[in-house]
Amino acid sequence: MVALLDQLSANDLDISECINKCSSLKIPMILLVSNKFINLITQYDQIEDFIVSPFSEEELIARIKLVILKNVDPQNENIIRIGTLSINPINYEVRLNNRVVTLRYKEYELLRLLASNPEKVFSRENLLNQIWGYEYFGGTRTVDVHIRRIRSKIEDAKDLKIETVWNVGYRLTKSNTI
Repeated sequence: MVALLDQLSANDLDISECINKCSSLKIPMILLVSNKFINLITQYDQIEDFIVSPFSEEELIARIKLVILKNVDPQNENIIRIGTLSINPINYEVRLNNRVVTLRYKEYELLRLLASNPEKVFSRENLLNQIWGYEYFGGTRTVDVHIRRIRSKIEDAKDLKIETVWNVGYRLTKSNTI
């Protein structure tokens, strides 16, 4: 998303006001200005690019595309989102309601697997094999303990929960109540 601000017929105060109001949007801004405002707009870090009049439609489109390409975050493409929960597998960060949730490694791996497959039921044995590996010799109760810890850490999530499927295992479900 890009904010295209047409300030061709504005004065100094209008431009400053517009930039200050739009900077709270936290999206890239391209300003269309006349020649006399170049010194003014170069003082603002919030402006991604500016185009001085006269300009062609092709130049405008090219500048918009360039700003969009520069602001694409490749990490965002890998983020797992379910409800108010987001999991970034690049930096192993879990957020709930934009608050960082601290998880141990196995807790993180369990939650990531469940969130990657919402509504899918995983048996305890399946979770053990996928998270701990086939060489693990402990019992399935370790899965129960880790799930209990995860539940306590994400209990603020009103829109999702880890359900127990009796005699089978667990699944992450998204509820409609927020």
